[in-house]
Amino acid sequence: MQSNIEPTYTARLKNRRLEVEKTLGHLSSERHQVESNTEWLNYSAYKRRITLLDRVTAWYRSEMAQIDKALTRVKDNRYGICAACHKPIGMEQLELSPELEQCPSCQSLQEH
Repeated sequence: MQSNIEPTYTARLKNRRLEVEKTLGHLSSERHQVESNTEWLNYSAYKRRITLLDRVTAWYRSEMAQIDKALTRVKDNRYGICAACHKPIGMEQLELSPELEQCPSCQSLQEH
């Protein structure tokens, strides 16, 4: 990846990481509030809320891991290079998802 482009993506990744950290903090607080509430009238509503919070938290933790891996690739001068086929990942794909690790072709193969 061209070195003059990397700072833009690095800044975007770091900003998104901060947003995800804040969201995870909010989710943790929300879960604590749900668990502390002793006035649930319906146990199944409580369980659904906890399950939802757990799933959303897992999704954001996964995103955080992807961002951290992308930042490591930047540091190792591997950012923007597909981890599978070692070809450059298109700028349009990186614009949409700067944390991408694989080009669309390799990602599609992996999903199938």
